[in-house]
Amino acid sequence: MAYIIFSVAFSKLKHIGVNVVIEKLKKFFAEVKSEAKKTAWPNREELLASTGVVLFILGVSAVYLFLVDLLFSGTLGALLQRF
Repeated sequence: MAYIIFSVAFSKLKHIGVNVVIEKLKKFFAEVKSEAKKTAWPNREELLASTGVVLFILGVSAVYLFLVDLLFSGTLGALLQRF
C-alpha cells in the first residue's frame, strides 16, 4: 500500500518538477516562521496560572467521575444481587 502511495507521489513530482516542489516547500516554511513570530506567547506567570487552572479542573473532573462510577457500580451491583 505504501509503495503505491509513494509511487503515485513520486510520479506527480516528476510531472510538476522537483524545483517547483522545493520552491513551494521553502515558501510554506517561510510563512510558518512568519506566523510563529506573530504568536503572542504567555509569560511564565500566565503559563503557571493556566496550568494551575487546568490541573484543578482535571482533579475536580476526576473526583466527579470517580463518585459517579462508584454510585453506578454500587447500584448495579445491588441490582444484580437481587436478581
